[in-house]
Amino acid sequence: MKFKKSKKQDITLENDELETQGERKRRLISLYIVHFSMFVVSLGSSIIFTGVYPYLLNLEPEVGLAEYGMVVAADAAAQMVFSPIFGFITDRLKTVRPVALGSCVLFSGGNILYALVGIFPRIGPVTRSRVWIMLAARFIVGIGTAINSTSRYYVSMATKIEERTSHIALLSLFQTLGFIVGPGIQTGLAPLGHKYIPADGGLIFDMYTSTGWIGGISGCLCLILYLPGIFTEKYIAAKELEYKKTHKEAKEAEAAAKETEAANAAAKVKHRKISHMEIGPSIEETKKENPRKLLKSYSRISVVDGAVNFSHLEELEEIEEESEASDDTNNNKKDQKKERKMAPILPTITCTYNNFSFMMNFVLLETIVTPLAMDMWGWTQEEAIVNIGFVMIGGGVLSLFVFATIGPLSKRFNERILLLIAGIIPMILGRVVMFPFPGAGYPPVASGLIPGGGGSNNVTTTTAFDTTAFEDYDYDLVVESVNERAAAIALTTGCGYDWCSEIPKITVAQFMIGYVFATLGYPFCVALNASIYSKVLGDIPQGFWLGLLTTSGSLSRVVGPLVVTGIYENYGTYLTFGLVTGTLVLSGIITLISYKKLVPPVTNH
Repeated sequence: MKFKKSKKQDITLENDELETQGERKRRLISLYIVHFSMFVVSLGSSIIFTGVYPYLLNLEPEVGLAEYGMVVAADAAAQMVFSPIFGFITDRLKTVRPVALGSCVLFSGGNILYALVGIFPRIGPVTRSRVWIMLAARFIVGIGTAINSTSRYYVSMATKIEERTSHIALLSLFQTLGFIVGPGIQTGLAPLGHKYIPADGGLIFDMYTSTGWIGGISGCLCLILYLPGIFTEKYIAAKELEYKKTHKEAKEAEAAAKETEAANAAAKVKHRKISHMEIGPSIEETKKENPRKLLKSYSRISVVDGAVNFSHLEELEEIEEESEASDDTNNNKKDQKKERKMAPILPTITCTYNNFSFMMNFVLLETIVTPLAMDMWGWTQEEAIVNIGFVMIGGGVLSLFVFATIGPLSKRFNERILLLIAGIIPMILGRVVMFPFPGAGYPPVASGLIPGGGGSNNVTTTTAFDTTAFEDYDYDLVVESVNERAAAIALTTGCGYDWCSEIPKITVAQFMIGYVFATLGYPFCVALNASIYSKVLGDIPQGFWLGLLTTSGSLSRVVGPLVVTGIYENYGTYLTFGLVTGTLVLSGIITLISYKKLVPPVTNH
């Protein structure tokens, strides 16, 4: 009696053939090192999010939102350029360690430079030298964060298909937690306070510079994790695909053999009919029948049996032609599999744009959340940093629970449906909720020592602080005036843009509700989009293509700060939130258009 093997038994057998228990343990340890390094790098990068704007004001009191947007975009610009380069190098070297170690060194060095910007003297209010030094520091940090593409490559190549969605979700979870916990640490550093940095420079340790030192230490920790003896690379994706192909080809060969055997048996029967066709009556008939009946038998042969013989020959020719056609079809399929080196176009466009759109919405909060809190609700620098930090900590806890559900849900439901319903739609709702509603009142008018209505971040005064007038003053007097200016900016609260008296404010309740919706949808978006794309790529080298995915996210973090700060400063919140909402709507549309193509190549065959 034969027992049919269950699917679970097949998986267990497959696992035993692919790796031993010891190899599996080392592979999982390496995966969790990559996950943790993603958290460390993200934390070191995001810890400055809420503090970089007031830190920049302390360094250069005359700075505007345009320079602030450039600083925020600098690390993303570096990541955008170097992610595909690092992905290409990883594909060539077939190892992630060199790229990972180099990225950690650059990441640590860039953060330390960020903490030391204050030691450089301020060379006049016009050149704003410290802005450029900070921009360089953030650019170096961005090169280090390009390790993200290498991390995604390793997770894709070191996991089996059944594990991949869960581990890509974990990778996105650690990255998102780093982005959210970082500002929380900045909140915890608020008791250190901030110190006014002298114009001639000095080593300052306060709530802003301490974040740079923490980022540098986290980079060193990441470096240690990737050293030989701690991190051991274990790749299994290619072995699994080869295993599945081998077994699939074996089954196809077995089925083809049975078909061929059946066809040969049928052909033998037909050949036997032809070869044993007797011209005239048989020997037994000649003994039994009389001569008249024998003559009738011979007359029937020429009319009937001759035609039957010819029809058998035609059938044999048809069988041979069908067999040759079947062989040609199988050869063509094998050639197609060998020639598949490029990623499918439509899924690649869809997934890369989706990543761009999702990161654009993340950039919205990353860039303007601190100025928004100061403008909309009249909070001071310290209040904005502390309160927004607590909000992001709460978002991190919520994200933890959301990410934990992605793996189990993806096994029960179609990933594409989850991406649309649990990801994109909540993200859209989160942005729509943040639109200012009539009747909510207007933002508080800017207060402090800034004349001219420039607000807390856009100085338009041309009286006491006219930059062209500094040429006629003694430099020491200029330094003293600028330091007084920094103190004035630190006390400034409220909204001072032209649109502040025309567009209603966003209430705290609106912001919180929208933030919750976005926090619920964002994990599904980034995790499932990356998982779907990795599966669509199949067995082609994925380093470059996953680097391209990271580049799309980096591009949004380059364009986003520049565009968002410009639109927010000049046109207000309606157009700002309308723009990012439009990117999400377009993301939903193209996902629906390419829905049938967002499947692994095995399914297509």
